[in-house]
Amino acid sequence: MQWLTFTLRLESDFGGPVRGDSLFGQLCWMLRLCDGEAALTRALEGYTAGDPFLIVSDACPEKFAPKPEIPAPPIEAGKIKDPSEWIRRKAWEARAWLPSTALKRPLIDALCHDGLEHPAKADIILQPHNTIDRMTGTTGSGAFAPYQTIRLSVHGQIVEVHCLHDPGRLSADRLRYLMDFTGRSGYGRDASLGLGKFSIIACEERPREAEAGAVVALAPCRPARGEVDAGKSFWRPFTRFGRHGGAAFGAVFKTPALMADRGALFFLSRPNAKSFIGVGLGSAGRVSRLIPQTVLQAYAPVLPVNLDGWHGCPA
Repeated sequence: MQWLTFTLRLESDFGGPVRGDSLFGQLCWMLRLCDGEAALTRALEGYTAGDPFLIVSDACPEKFAPKPEIPAPPIEAGKIKDPSEWIRRKAWEARAWLPSTALKRPLIDALCHDGLEHPAKADIILQPHNTIDRMTGTTGSGAFAPYQTIRLSVHGQIVEVHCLHDPGRLSADRLRYLMDFTGRSGYGRDASLGLGKFSIIACEERPREAEAGAVVALAPCRPARGEVDAGKSFWRPFTRFGRHGGAAFGAVFKTPALMADRGALFFLSRPNAKSFIGVGLGSAGRVSRLIPQTVLQAYAPVLPVNLDGWHGCPA
């Protein structure tokens, strides 16, 4: 699998955060629209058997990575006398992102030292909507009651999306075209209203990572059986309540799927240099009753984590 990092400029507000599994699904639909259903079917061969053709991460702020979901090392009674240590630990628990360079050093450095940058936060906007009753010429109750939806004000922000792809089934140039097509069409909710637009600033190939025993996931995922040491790993649960886009009518909602959220820290059963973790969900209508061949990305790109010295802060 080849690793490509897309640097994107967000050109509008978004209906929600960019999630890897949702963006993967939209890229699949773009492939179907551009090359036909047969091309998508060929690309998905082996997807649920551990042989994905494409894996997509969540959108990460530029030069940032998810903070591994690992609690701070336990404190022995009477060992901490400096109040600033408690402040650093509180800040660690509240942090969602770390500079990418922090993952290349022992993670304990990020906990025990101040001065790490924070990415820009998205402002939440409440967008009012009205539906006019043509009988009265105004709003009313029930289906005609005014309501609000949430929008993320992120116009102008720069993010990174990490993609792993099989060059034999999806070339880098074709992936870039599909990503650009998605950015011009709009990602996610209310794309038809102008939300979810982005443009590609750069696309760079990332070298293969060294062998690691612990990794952090860059998207929601579900590890394969025996792939990780569950007793040592840490993650927050994430339930995907998926739905089909504009290509489906009727029962558009998919079967809910429980996964580990972005930032999950997994201890691998056997240290290796794999660039991803997880499985592909689907087959025989398990994900969608409307379109039985639907699949769900439960794979995630991963980055190695250095946990040297984590069980005790340096003096």
